[in-house]
Amino acid sequence: MSFNENGGATPPVDPPANSSQDSGFRHESVKFLLTGEPKAIQVAIHVMHRLNFISGSEWSRPIALKDSNEVIVVAERSFLVT
Repeated sequence: MSFNENGGATPPVDPPANSSQDSGFRHESVKFLLTGEPKAIQVAIHVMHRLNFISGSEWSRPIALKDSNEVIVVAERSFLVT
């Protein structure tokens, strides 16, 4: 993330669609991990889906954590980085 002169954050900009592979950009994967009560996890996944950040179908199936009422789910996204 870069910052402009007046202190506000500006979102990163993807390169143009016609840019070549030699442009210095590459795809890097980031894994997102959520743990918590199943209902809360479901709400968080729905929120991220509505924000078009991670689709609900991209998350793993919930895995119950031993000796707890919590579950864990994982999703992976790829981002262009320089």
